[in-house]
Amino acid sequence: MLVDHHYFSKIRQGVIGVVSGLLLSACSSLNGDVAGLGIANVQTSSVSNLQAIEPASKRASAMTELVSRVIERKPTAKPATRSLVAYRPVSNVATSSPWCDYLKEDAAAETTILKAPTVSAQINDSGRKSATVAYDLVNVARAHLIEEGARVKCQRYKANSALNRVVVVAPNKLTRAGFKQKARSIARNRSRMRSIKAQVRRQLSIGNLDRNQSTVLLLAVDQIIVDGAKASSEAAKRQGLVAFDLQDAAEMAQQLVKAEKDLAEINSNIRSADAVSVNLEGGWRDGLMQNGLTVQKDSLFGGVKVSVKLGAFNPSRKRHEEAALAAKLRAHRLEPGSVFWKISQLISAHKRARSGLAMSRSQLVSARANVGRLRASLPANDPAYLAKRFKMEIEGIKLDAEASAVSASIRQLDWNLRKLTLLTPNS
Repeated sequence: MLVDHHYFSKIRQGVIGVVSGLLLSACSSLNGDVAGLGIANVQTSSVSNLQAIEPASKRASAMTELVSRVIERKPTAKPATRSLVAYRPVSNVATSSPWCDYLKEDAAAETTILKAPTVSAQINDSGRKSATVAYDLVNVARAHLIEEGARVKCQRYKANSALNRVVVVAPNKLTRAGFKQKARSIARNRSRMRSIKAQVRRQLSIGNLDRNQSTVLLLAVDQIIVDGAKASSEAAKRQGLVAFDLQDAAEMAQQLVKAEKDLAEINSNIRSADAVSVNLEGGWRDGLMQNGLTVQKDSLFGGVKVSVKLGAFNPSRKRHEEAALAAKLRAHRLEPGSVFWKISQLISAHKRARSGLAMSRSQLVSARANVGRLRASLPANDPAYLAKRFKMEIEGIKLDAEASAVSASIRQLDWNLRKLTLLTPNS
């Protein structure tokens, strides 16, 4: 038979005062035996290091507060120094991806075990039997931290995935906006090109153009129409590559950095929770026989067992955790292949592409001006120059489309660069 609920309630009410007093007494004399805590199964990691950390009164106060908060399981205001078991909540992120679903369910599987009590049974060589039910209050804090960690990992995954999608927007000659503008420019001149083809055929019929001249001119017009169809197709192919709005990329970068910081704090708090154990135990054991006589009847028993790894209070631990977080953030920015490193390469590619497009635009503008001057210099009514006039007009349509495409590409690259420069985290 297990100890009743009333018995456990009395243990719970009195354990804070008892354990706090024991820890206060023990921590005031850390030069003595750690067993002076008066608590079974006290685990120590570095007593000698702990003695040089703080005055005994401060250490005792910190440990008493830690155990009290774990037993009470009530949130408290965050102190000036990092809390050992309290965790900082983060925004709940909807698990709308298979990976987030995995993180959520995997954490749930682990916390289901942590939240359950431990049942054990024992029989020794003399036939004496016992059964025990134990519950570690700190496991509740561990479970909450693991669940919170799964939500933050989901947030980090989403931010990282979004930033990886930015990397595929690298320019290759014309951008999607450039191809789209080229297709539009050619489409706007369709009626003009139909008119040119009609005029060429009419001039062929009256003998002002020969068959070879008219064929070359008609093919030049058809080639522009084909180029417009190709540009429309290229713009459509790039639609999926730029579906992610770069305007949201800066926010994603900030979320990634924030998620890394939140995870670092949650992991620190899990380590702190692992350093503390507060077990409530209750059970039953059969009678104790000595020399054939029963000296102890069948009985129930209960108790509390507290253990603290003192290394959790070592200030070097915090320095290592801060150094680890700083190194991880540096790796995001500097390591080849990392997201922010790829984005820096993307910025460089944008700048190189823009420089090349600016040079092309200058050449196209100069060529268009030359075509206009040459066409204006040709005699208007001389049939001998009729083919050249048609050729210059067709070339002008082509150059106008190319110049419009390059200008649109430069505008898109400028817009991308303004957004991409916001992606490098400042911390």
